[in-house]
Amino acid sequence: MSMVYMEDRRVMATMLPAARSVLRDPDAFFRGMPTTARYQLGILLLTAITMVSVFLAYPFYDALLMFLYPVIWVGTVVGTVVWAHYLSWGVRRFSDGRMAPTNAFLLSSYASVPLVAAWIPWLGTVAFFWSLYLMWRGVVVRSGMRPGVALALIGLPMILPVVLLLGLLIAFPQLRALVSA
Repeated sequence: MSMVYMEDRRVMATMLPAARSVLRDPDAFFRGMPTTARYQLGILLLTAITMVSVFLAYPFYDALLMFLYPVIWVGTVVGTVVWAHYLSWGVRRFSDGRMAPTNAFLLSSYASVPLVAAWIPWLGTVAFFWSLYLMWRGVVVRSGMRPGVALALIGLPMILPVVLLLGLLIAFPQLRALVSA
């Protein structure tokens, strides 16, 4: 099966086929993913993902979500840039591979395709874990990192806030009253 990647000159014509390619065969997709020195394609893909997800979520939430779109978009792009730098550092630190932050950003953007369903109740959780799976496969395939190390690299930052919140709830009974109210 041939893989399709987003192209600078044909962004709109290649975006949907690229999204289908990453969902169908992530290993082959990430293995052949071209390197990049710019954030442009990843930002365009994240823009499309957040725009579609906000419009899909409209029936489940009020119109306020539409007005929050710029905030959601900025948070998504900034969060993905920070995450890309973290992935780049982790690949350098814990494996023999190298991954530039721009390539980690593009990998994270492609892995975010399932998050189109992020705001839809119940589907959002599945989409989140599917996105993490795609990111894990991408890091393993692109950097040659061992699967267990890549899982720890991606999973620990996701688990840590949950563990801290549970620790706070156990340590401070007053917080439990606030959360349950």
